[in-house]
Amino acid sequence: MSHSPASHSPASQPPADVTPGMTRRVFEHSMLGLIPLVYGAGAAFVSVAYMLPFGKRRRPKLDVGPTGEFDGELVKEVAFNEDDVYVLRSDDGIQAFKRKCPHLDCAISWRTGDNIFECPCHGMTWQRNGKFIKGPVEKDIRPQAFEIKGDRVVLLDEPASES
Repeated sequence: MSHSPASHSPASQPPADVTPGMTRRVFEHSMLGLIPLVYGAGAAFVSVAYMLPFGKRRRPKLDVGPTGEFDGELVKEVAFNEDDVYVLRSDDGIQAFKRKCPHLDCAISWRTGDNIFECPCHGMTWQRNGKFIKGPVEKDIRPQAFEIKGDRVVLLDEPASES
């Protein structure tokens, strides 16, 4: 049996002025394939970002100001690498302390009116020179290493002597 062009029904032929486009089925299959690729790319990016050394670089030094700035009652708080640091002058000279409680690493605060440092977690207090006053453990505030360079106070990214 031979087929002639006249045997095709006109309904099976698209109209001459319509170009075939993306059908719903093709779109759905494309999305089903694309979704796992997007998730896979995201997981790969996160994995690579975790393993590479991105982020802030540690600064070896930070100039916090002239020594004359600390002649009064100023207690200056500065961010240095991953720590906050208090810089001030006490009877013992210019000093720098980490803003972490030596007991549980809570963020200590400076109470100007009382001229003391205080830990809000459990009430430890220290004198202006970082020496222990009261609290559950008898520890002074941890010092931050620094140097006087000319007439400038410069914080150093190294362990401080606990003298």
